[in-house]
This record gives sequence, C-alpha cells and structure tokens, in this order.
Amino acid sequence: MLGTLLAKQLGEVFSKLDWRNSGAERRAVMRMKRLSKTAYPKACLAIVLVLGLSGCEWSSGSDDGGRKEVIGFSSSPKAGIEKQRLSVEEKTPPEDTTEPETDLVSVKTRMPTPVDEIALEHFDNDYVDHVELAEGMVSDGNRAGAMLELGKALFDDNENYEAAYMLGRLARISGKTELAESAFLAAVYIDPDMPEPWIQLGRLALKAKNLDLAEERVERALVLDPGFAGAHNIMGRIWLSRSHWHRAVHSLEKAVSLSPENRYYRNNLGFAYLLKGDYSRAIEHLEIAADDETVEAYIENNLGLAYEGAGRLQDAIAVFKEITEKSPKYVNAKINLDRLIVLAKNMEYEGQEFPMVQEGDEVEEVEDTDLIIPENEDF
Repeated sequence: MLGTLLAKQLGEVFSKLDWRNSGAERRAVMRMKRLSKTAYPKACLAIVLVLGLSGCEWSSGSDDGGRKEVIGFSSSPKAGIEKQRLSVEEKTPPEDTTEPETDLVSVKTRMPTPVDEIALEHFDNDYVDHVELAEGMVSDGNRAGAMLELGKALFDDNENYEAAYMLGRLARISGKTELAESAFLAAVYIDPDMPEPWIQLGRLALKAKNLDLAEERVERALVLDPGFAGAHNIMGRIWLSRSHWHRAVHSLEKAVSLSPENRYYRNNLGFAYLLKGDYSRAIEHLEIAADDETVEAYIENNLGLAYEGAGRLQDAIAVFKEITEKSPKYVNAKINLDRLIVLAKNMEYEGQEFPMVQEGDEVEEVEDTDLIIPENEDF
C-alpha cells in the first residue's frame, strides 16, 4: 500500500519535472510511472536509488522571475552541496575582470601640455598659414601681431616646432620674458632633440642672474650638440658673470673656433681678455669684430677700452669720438671720451698729440663706467 502511494506521488511529480540528465534516467522514470499503476513498491525504491546515485536538477516552475531552484540527490550531504555549488557556477557567466589597456598616446593628448599654455584658440573658415602671416608681420615690424598668429598656429597644430621657437624669440626680444620662457619650453616639449631652445632658455636664466639654472640648460644643449658654437658662447658669458676669466676665455675660444665669422662671439672673447688684463689679445679679437661699417657701438666701445688698457690713449680717444658722432645715444662712449680728455689735460704725453678741451668747455669728471655685454639675438 505504501509503495503504491509513493509510486503514484512520484509519478505525478516526475511528470512536471524538466529533466536534464541522461536518457537512461528518463526511461527509468517513464517505467516508474507505468509501474505505479500496478502498485509495484520495489519500483519506487529502484527509482530513488537511481536518482540518489546520479543526482538531478530541475526548474521548480515557480513565479519568482525565473530563479533556478537546485535540488540534488547524493550519496552524501557533502557531495550534494558541492554538486549544487557547481551547478550554480555553470549557469553564472564569469565576470570580466580584465583591465582595459592604457593608451599612453591618448593620455598624453588629454593631459595639459606646455603647448596648451601658449596656444590661442580660434576658428578659421578656411585654411590659414599663420606662420607665414607671422613672418610677414615681422618684416613689417609688427611683432605683437606676429606673436598672435604664432599662437593660432600652435592651436591648429600643437606639434609645430617652428611656431613655438619663433614665438619664443619674438617674445624674448620684445621683453616678454614669461611668454618667451613658455614658448621655448613648448619647443623643447615638441622636439626634445633640438639644442636651440635650451640655449635660449639658458640665455633667459642668465639675464635673470640665475647662473646655476643657466649653466644646467646650456649643458643640456651641449649634450645634444657638443659642436654648437652658440652654446659655448653662452657658457662663456656665464663664466664671465661669475668672474672666472680663464674658464670664460676657454668657452669663448671654442665658440670663435667653431664660428670665426661671428663678430658677437669675437666681441665676447675680446671682452673676456680685456677683463683678464690681456689687452693685446683683446685688441686682436676686437679689431676683427669692429671691422665692419655696420658694427654696433658697444663693440667699438670695448675696442676703445682695450686701447686705453694697452696705453694707446690717442687710439682710444679717436674710437670714442667716432662712436659719439655715429651713435650719439650711446652714453657709455661719451662718458669714456670725456674721462680720457680730462686725463689727457692733466698729464703730459711726450711725442703724442691729443685733442685738448677748448677754453670754456665744461667737462664733468665721472667714474669708470661698467663694462657691459649687451643683449643681442646672436650674442
């Protein structure tokens, strides 16, 4: 009686199940359903034994949003629990824990760069060559307009080295030191293998009297190009500012040997010899530097001082007088000329003729003016 009842109930349950195991198990169930009608109790026990050894799982058909209910038959409780855990893991897809690869280029693009600080945002309906426009404005003397165009060029192309370097040079000679610094740093960022921006940055640091920073920047330029005359020239000026005459002469001799036609390098070398007290060598280089009709007044002034140091006062006075006639705004030559005229008036020079102060002229006695190295784009 008990077997018959059990067989009947199992048959009703099995008819609702969603079997997912082997065909042998399904055939056993169908057989059980047929046997339940004859009330064969041993058949129930056989089916229970089969299911207990193999295990099964089915959907309960509940209205809980399709949640799967796992029911298992096992030879031991521990094995049943393990079977349930594995069944759940098989149905749950594993989470993708792989981290996306970092795109270094896109990160660099997204992060602010030195170019962003000087780029000028704008919109052009058609293509415009802003660098070409800037060059034309420079020729017309419009530096401010040229710098604006170069900022636009950098907005259009943040890798335009020519625009960044040109902007730095224009800003420097226009007295816009901060803009020049930013532009040259942008040029270094765009092309770190170019030595010129480092030389210009060294020049800016030298002007600010930050000699350690100037030396560091020029050394970077020399690492990139050991034969760059401009770098040796600026290094020589750094040593002059530190009053290291011998080191200054060494660096400037290197600059002149690499670029013998550059009169600015010649002037600096002659100036270093002048400060060192080697007047004959100073005259040798300064005469070469001043041998040009377009020579700057400060180069001739240094030559006059070298003549004075060597005792060639007549030559010195002649040079200072020529400077005052050609460049009346250059005050240093006028000061040196007046000083030497006073010296000539109060001393006797045998065998030499000096222009004397005319009667009634007032000559103000002044102290020796500081010898200066002027700022020049090629200096």
